[in-house]
Amino acid sequence: MLEVTDAAGTPCYLETVSERNLRWYERLGFRIDRENLAFLDGGPTYWTMIREPRREARSKRAVS
Repeated sequence: MLEVTDAAGTPCYLETVSERNLRWYERLGFRIDRENLAFLDGGPTYWTMIREPRREARSKRAVS
């Protein structure tokens, strides 16, 4: 899916409730947009993350 969004020049968005997943998503190019409080009292904290399209992927597609 990241290749598709890169080729289209579209950013990606995700939410995760697992803090240990943050580094994994960061290695894929996502950045934390914000840390959100739980929806309900006692519920999990969640993070929203955004990944801008990678330009080199768009360039390769345009040349192909």
